[in-house]
Amino acid sequence: MRVKYSIILVNYHSISEIQKFITSLKEVHSTIDYELIIPSNSPVTAGEMDLIDSLHPVIWVHIRENIGYGRACNEGALRANGDYIFIVNPDTYFLNDLLPILSGELAENPEAAVAGPATFNVDGEWIPSIKNRITFGWFLTWILPLLAFIFPKTGSHYRRTIHKTRKVAILNGSALLFKASYFREVGGFSDNYFMFWEENDLCTRLRKAGKEILFVPEARLVHSGGHSVKRNFIPMEIEKHRSQKIFIKTHHPFLYYLNRVSGITAYFWRTVLSVLTLQFGKVNQFGSLFVWYLIRYT
Repeated sequence: MRVKYSIILVNYHSISEIQKFITSLKEVHSTIDYELIIPSNSPVTAGEMDLIDSLHPVIWVHIRENIGYGRACNEGALRANGDYIFIVNPDTYFLNDLLPILSGELAENPEAAVAGPATFNVDGEWIPSIKNRITFGWFLTWILPLLAFIFPKTGSHYRRTIHKTRKVAILNGSALLFKASYFREVGGFSDNYFMFWEENDLCTRLRKAGKEILFVPEARLVHSGGHSVKRNFIPMEIEKHRSQKIFIKTHHPFLYYLNRVSGITAYFWRTVLSVLTLQFGKVNQFGSLFVWYLIRYT
């Protein structure tokens, strides 16, 4: 049955977060036409399914193993009947009726493929959610993070507040509303990414196809963040950089070795500084990344 919005939530041990999300969704979007699709990368009990289904009927997509975020989203999109596909993290909740706001902006811009909201943490602080294109300045701010305060357009995220809808290069993947036809036109998320950087890749491919990416600050969302990452912090940190390497090799191959040199440099001095200041948790984190860039980066 055709609906306006297909909402896709990937589950990975996130049933309690999904419960809170649906409660928030129903509070602020009581009149919109939507379906809820949950691809599950972790086992779900009958009791957990009944709990979620009691809040709203769900199209469950049971996946035998953890296939990663982007691929799970694609599995959900295969079942989607909406004009728009809203891919959103479970650990979020709404501050206003953002779906009509986002879809209104997309409807007014024929070439716009995806729109994303302003995002805040649980303390109400704005979280930068616009990602910058990769440039040489991007590498400089990675090696020396203080440069991001001097050159806000060269860091990984654009850090200045934006007050009106504008075209951007890349949006964070915590909440993205796609025109379903454009999402399918470019094949959805790439299978090459297990987790992290899949939204960079998809936004880049959409732009190469002549489509536009919109940031809509009027739409507002809270993202608590880090639910899945906290379970396996160091492996997920390495996965983040593996995905970064794939993205750069795919879209900026001339920067492939600069990426490696920057990683070695950045995490060498971070490791040394952590040792000198007796921050042993950081030693483990930064040391693991230094070794990965030095030895395992191929």
